[in-house]
Amino acid sequence: MESSGGGGRVSFGECNDGEADDDNDDGALNHPLFGRVAGLDAWFSLPHVVDSALVAIAVEYLMVLEMLMEIFDGGLCALSWCGKEVLWGRASSARERWNSDPIEVEEKAKLSGGTTNFPVEHGKTYLLCIVNAAVNNHLFFKIASHNLTVVSVDASYTKPYTTDILMLTSGQTTDVLLTANQAEARYYMAAKVYTTQSEANIDNTTTTAILGYVGSNSSATPILPDLPVYNDTATVITFTRSLRSLSSEEHTVDVPQSISDSSIITVGLGLIPCETGRNCSGPNNTRLAASMNNISFVLPDVAILQAYYFGVNGVFTTDFPSNPPVVYNYTGDGTNIFQADNHPMHIHGYDFYIVGEAFGNYDNETDPSSFNLVDPPQRNTVGVPANGWAAIRFKADNPGAWFVHCHFDDHVTWGLDTVFIVKNGPSALESLIPPPADLPKC
Repeated sequence: MESSGGGGRVSFGECNDGEADDDNDDGALNHPLFGRVAGLDAWFSLPHVVDSALVAIAVEYLMVLEMLMEIFDGGLCALSWCGKEVLWGRASSARERWNSDPIEVEEKAKLSGGTTNFPVEHGKTYLLCIVNAAVNNHLFFKIASHNLTVVSVDASYTKPYTTDILMLTSGQTTDVLLTANQAEARYYMAAKVYTTQSEANIDNTTTTAILGYVGSNSSATPILPDLPVYNDTATVITFTRSLRSLSSEEHTVDVPQSISDSSIITVGLGLIPCETGRNCSGPNNTRLAASMNNISFVLPDVAILQAYYFGVNGVFTTDFPSNPPVVYNYTGDGTNIFQADNHPMHIHGYDFYIVGEAFGNYDNETDPSSFNLVDPPQRNTVGVPANGWAAIRFKADNPGAWFVHCHFDDHVTWGLDTVFIVKNGPSALESLIPPPADLPKC
């Protein structure tokens, strides 16, 4: 799949009635999860990159992602508010606050030495909140000799699922219950990379911490878990397909049973000519560029949310295709420019239901019959299977401009992203509130 060199093209449709600049009487938003919350809207919760995005697309109820996985390893990044530079450190994100210089914190951690120890008492049950904060990798996670019971993913409750192995894509979170019911000894907690890339292209090391039972011999060598091989896709699929929303009387689910709009979006990595006067390292003086439906995201000089809200013309266009512009075998090995890989896609401002996933190309006529519309897992990041597809559904009831992107940092800067513009609803509580008085000017 070739990547568009021009970028900056998008298409959006009506999500709700109303105009983008309708005032909200008290600055409150009727959030789909938290109810009516003052100030909980796009101005406050967007990362910098969304305000500096060029392309945009508005949706309503369903987006089907059919991904061509042909991307290198990468990770999560944050961009400056005005889009003038790329900041690879997560502490630069508008959503994070640090009490100290994060670089100093990192340096102190390096000087501390040793391995982190987590003491546990025999017979007690612990809640572990596990976050894949790696910017480059999907990760397997395991604790030697212990089972883990998954109770939540991306802050959404799940039916209890007991397993001895987890897999988290970049940016995903998983909450598990751990019962300290083994012999009073020391056990390694370990994580290592999952990828379908060649082993020569990855960091195949293992990171560890120690789960130590109170009263155990502190000098004893911890027991090491048997982690899967780096490309064990079967284990990944078993894990992801075992997750189900809790769907209880107290924690209901609201899976859209019908849809009013849908998109099929392919993801690709291609080569474009090097800019005049530059020397690029790709074949025949080309460089890498990522794309969605052959459109490569380009950062503008004016923040897209501000351009949308204030009606600034010429910042983004509205012709993003809702389907791939060319039909071919998107997931076939013969059409991959590079080796296929599981690809994490994340949407800001929304949780969504992952109603289906499989290998091969998505068939819009037959595959929907396999969708789980009863208790699918609810997440904000989906790992699309290598050479496969994932289907998600959500209700677009949170107005604003919301960043849609890969959680691999280099793919973000290469253009593997877009923006959903969700228009206002009929009432003030369903409308984007005005920007804060101290909004930085780009």
